[in-house]
Parts: sequence; C-alpha cells; structure tokens
Amino acid sequence: MTTSNATAGNLSPLLFLERSAAVYPHRPACIYNGAVTTYARFYERVRRQAAALRGAGVVPGDRVAFLLPNLPAMLEANFAPMGIGAVLVALNIRLSPREIAYILNHSGSKVLVFDSELADTVRQLRNDCPGVKTYVQVRDTAPLADDIPAPEYEQWLAGVEPLAELPGPASENDTATINYTSGTTGRPKGVEYTPRGVYLNAVGEALEMGMSWRSVYLWTLPMFHANGWCFPWAVTAVGGAHICLRRVDPAEVYRLIHEESVSHLCAAPTVLTGLYAAPEAASADLSGLTIMTAGAPGHPHH
Repeated sequence: MTTSNATAGNLSPLLFLERSAAVYPHRPACIYNGAVTTYARFYERVRRQAAALRGAGVVPGDRVAFLLPNLPAMLEANFAPMGIGAVLVALNIRLSPREIAYILNHSGSKVLVFDSELADTVRQLRNDCPGVKTYVQVRDTAPLADDIPAPEYEQWLAGVEPLAELPGPASENDTATINYTSGTTGRPKGVEYTPRGVYLNAVGEALEMGMSWRSVYLWTLPMFHANGWCFPWAVTAVGGAHICLRRVDPAEVYRLIHEESVSHLCAAPTVLTGLYAAPEAASADLSGLTIMTAGAPGHPHH
C-alpha cells in the first residue's frame, strides 16, 4: 500500500482513505441506490478521478468545483483533488446561476463537474466563467445535456489509468477546500480548510459520535455544506459505510434507516423537523440511531 507524503509528519485525511482501503478492502465504503462500492474500489475510483483531473491540466493549487447532490462522485471529490494537491470548491446546488458564476470566478476554478439535472444552471453561467476550461457531467436521474461540451463522468474516469498513489498536498497547512457562505450579507465569502484542520476535526467528530467500522452513515446533510461538516473524512477514518442520498425525502430516509441499519446521520434542525413531521415517524424504530444537529457547522480551525 502506497502512502501519501502525510507520512512525513503532515496530517492529511488522505491517510484515512489509504488506511481503510488497506484494512477494510472488502467492506462497503459507499452505497447508493443499493449498489455497493467497497473500500478497495472506492480508493481506486478516487485515484481515477485524481488522474482524470490531472489529465485535464489540474496542477497543485488549482481549484476544481463540483455542483452535485450527495452522489458517490461528490464523495470521491472530497479526496481526489486533495490527492493531487488541488483544492475542492463544493458548490451549493440551490444557488442561482449568477451566484455560482461569482464563486467560480472568485475561486478561480478551472474545472466544473455538475449533475446533468443542473444543466440549465450551467448553460446560464458558461459565458460568464472564462476560467473554467473543463466541464464534466454526472448522469444520475436526468439525461445528459448534449449541448454542453462535457464528457460523462463515468466515461471520463474510464478514459484514464488510476494514479498509483496520491501524492497529496505539499504541506498540512496548504488549502484543501474552499467553502463559500450563502452570501446573505453581501457576496459569498470563501472559507479555507487545511488538511491538518480537516484531519483533526474529522477525528474529533468520529470520537464524539461514537463511530467505528460498524457505523453506517446516511448523507442527509449536504456535502456542499461545510464539506458535510467533515463527515466524508470522519466516516472514512473509521472504515464506516457512506449511504449516499440524492435528496432528503422523509419516506426514503426512514426506509434507508430501516433497511441499511443506519447508525448515524447529521441534519440541520429544519430537516429534523421535516422528518419528525412525516407520517413514517410514528412507526419508525430509531433506537440504534445517533443524530447530530447544529444551527451552524462545526469548523476545523487552523
């Protein structure tokens, strides 16, 4: 098993993925619509995304943006750009084209990976974002947008050989991700996370939530929201299973809690209100479930 340069004393959440792929290669890393991706396969897909990004001209320090709901590709994006020293910009899918264009330009993003259902948003911003050189679209529930020159995500990954290893950031104090505020008090503001901050925050969350390799985490919190409060890395650190969820539908949430034996989830108070107001709440057995909620995300500090 190759390791990133985090072995030189740098803390990096890439270590979590490398360890879980080595220790739990056959355990489920990601489950979506019933399809299971093991940790060995997940690690390979991350190294593939990293290779595809590198093939698109992404070099250390470059920004790459993702406009996706909580799909496996979004989970992979929490590791692949960092794996080649690039910076993830996870975009709020609910923002207007004008707001997204501002963030793409302000961050200097060179790549935009988007869900094909959001193609109309991309159509409206393309002419305003000359710095975005590569578009890639993820096909999930909506057909591909043929009018946007953007390879389909799975074909994009299939067109490269996975990197043998993920070199990672040069320093634990480099920028790993940039998260933008909603801009309620003016224009959105970018908040930078470092690999060290992410690593320490993720370990703290896994401890606080009592997570282990038996944990099954349901993605009710958007991964674009402060990087899912760092849980892409916390769940991976313990070798737990990520259950991806395209959108929060209470009936689907309760079905998954029951059928997948979900042990943990995070949600803003408004989502929890919707869940307990749903008719399915009356008969749901939540005895094995730990829920974390907050009015604001827990941030990893430098």
